[in-house]
Amino acid sequence: METAKTIAGLLLAIFVTIVSKGPAAPSAINVPITYAARYYFGRDTATILVINQFDVQATKDTSAKKIDALKGAAYTSLKFIGSQIDLLPHTRVINLVDSLNFRVNKDSIKNLASKYNATQVLALKNFDASIIRSDIQSSEIYLNTLVNADFKLYESNGLFSKKLHGTASDLISGENYKHLSAGEVFVSPSIDRYKAAVDTSSENAAMDALKDYFPNTISHDRPLYTDHFLKKGVEKLYAGDPDGAIKLFEPYVQDKNAKKAGKAAYMLAIAYESKGNIEKAGEMASLSLNKFNNQYATTMLQDLKDE
Repeated sequence: METAKTIAGLLLAIFVTIVSKGPAAPSAINVPITYAARYYFGRDTATILVINQFDVQATKDTSAKKIDALKGAAYTSLKFIGSQIDLLPHTRVINLVDSLNFRVNKDSIKNLASKYNATQVLALKNFDASIIRSDIQSSEIYLNTLVNADFKLYESNGLFSKKLHGTASDLISGENYKHLSAGEVFVSPSIDRYKAAVDTSSENAAMDALKDYFPNTISHDRPLYTDHFLKKGVEKLYAGDPDGAIKLFEPYVQDKNAKKAGKAAYMLAIAYESKGNIEKAGEMASLSLNKFNNQYATTMLQDLKDE
């Protein structure tokens, strides 16, 4: 009798443990995808001439401090964009921007390109920087920079050009104001008080303008189905072997159980995405969604579309 009670007690304990744990939470895997640059300055050696065509004196703000700060930030943006282009292979940069007086270059694009043997001319056309407030919560206001930089990339003949727009907004670290009066809430701080933060955002805005000229890596945390029939394939994904995972997932796509086939198709989409085969990943995600309506495949398709 005692033995029977002991066995019954053990079985009950095991049952309670299983029930209390419930179904395993879905795991996830990080999938980084590197996209090639969309545009090039030239397939062969390119020489880019950097100039300023932004007249800081023409801005509406008449504050001398604001104009000086804006001039410094615009110069920082131009200097940085030139340094980044110079990092690209087979590309040389000639920067004509004067940091002292920040002269507006009104020379002919065609003549400038000819004089410096430039294949293209990059000009800053407009620039703006400001300090903005984030949402007010619990009487606290946090400050952010906001920088917009508009460049134009001219061909050497001066006839053809492309607009490059960059924007950046960054939190000003450690800056918050508590218990402001009603009047203070609506007063915008001047950028000259936050020169270092504005300069950093000016560089970020320049980089944003160039984003299509550099390889771009985007990462996604893809949730994984952890059904038993997918377990070995999941292990292959974690081991960095998407080809091995594909071989294990593929047979289940033809399963008569639509939900089972849909899960396998989604897992195949992750495997193909890991290989950088975006077209096939989208195809498998669409197949998964057709098999059964699931948010994982919907999210992946939207991500692939946006990228």
